Amino acid sequence: MLDLTQARLKELYSYDPLTGLFTHLRMPERQVGHKAHGYVYINIGGHGYRAHRLAWLYVHGHMPDMVDHINGIRDDNRIANLRPVDRQGNSANRRSNKSSRLGIKGVSIKKGSIRSPYCAFITVNRKRIQIGVFATADEAAHAYNKAAIKHFGEYACLNPIGVDE
Repeated sequence: MLDLTQARLKELYSYDPLTGLFTHLRMPERQVGHKAHGYVYINIGGHGYRAHRLAWLYVHGHMPDMVDHINGIRDDNRIANLRPVDRQGNSANRRSNKSSRLGIKGVSIKKGSIRSPYCAFITVNRKRIQIGVFATADEAAHAYNKAAIKHFGEYACLNPIGVDE
């Protein structure tokens, strides 16, 4: 990776922290960046940078190892939606896998079980922990949400159903 500095970045581009968009300083009407895999990339000196990492550098003067989109939307590069994270925090904020049959994070169907067919699990420090088995997917999702808050706090990516208190 090139030694890109905040000063050099500000010589080339303007960044709007409220919209998350970069524009050329020489051509202010022209936004920069192209999308790939949901992320916005900006090419500087032959190197493609993810725009959310450049936004952090532009505002804070340094580029951490990882920058996370709080809302999980990869092209939402508003500074209020970004935070530095470690690998575990970044993993905790992932959405349900697109190949998930149920589309509910941390919930799977337990084969061969009629009374309690839904299994809730969570992965912490690369270890899969079974939370329990439940009669409904909703109950299993609630259990996952509680465990995610316990283990990941502010980085927890919750299922949209909420959490029983």
